[in-house]
Amino acid sequence: MLRTGAGRMSVQKGGPTAERRRPGRTLLLVAAALAFAGLYVTGAASQSGDASDRGSITDAVTQTFNALRDRQYGAAYDNLPSVMKENVTRAAFIKQMAKAGDRYQLERVEILNVQSSGNFAVVDTVMYGQVLKPTRASGKLVVQQLLVREGGSWKIASGYLRLLRRLKAEEPQLAKQYRQQTPRLYALDGGRWVEVPIQR
Repeated sequence: MLRTGAGRMSVQKGGPTAERRRPGRTLLLVAAALAFAGLYVTGAASQSGDASDRGSITDAVTQTFNALRDRQYGAAYDNLPSVMKENVTRAAFIKQMAKAGDRYQLERVEILNVQSSGNFAVVDTVMYGQVLKPTRASGKLVVQQLLVREGGSWKIASGYLRLLRRLKAEEPQLAKQYRQQTPRLYALDGGRWVEVPIQR
């Protein structure tokens, strides 16, 4: 049964104010950096599921985000489901994330909407961060996440085909809520959030 509710959550990290620049190549770098991080976690309106599920689901999202933000990539790897670990080793994951982490700094994530049913959950999030190289710029990524409960713990599993098939087979009602929409990227320009196309 699909469960719904309401709430809001924000995890923050302080940092210098980003220099405002006109849209251009720098904003595309924001898109590339945040979209890359968004493959593993992301993130202000309502929540769903009973209280215990809500707490466990939001904890999984924020713990993974915090691990990426604090460059604890081994801990982030531990929060992936086993089927995803079959396709990437811990060493390869850490190397890939560390390389990308030199170019951006994550700041905070907002949990927007949480829906859960059985061993699956769908979470709408907004992730904020800054590109550090070659110039500083602020951005946010609006993205929907899929989580799966494995061994009693919730794991980030966004976009993984085998788990999408399981979701559709086991929880068809919840699967309709996982729209898999293209993440939307925004860059801060002159005090306004400007949408930036994500290059595929």
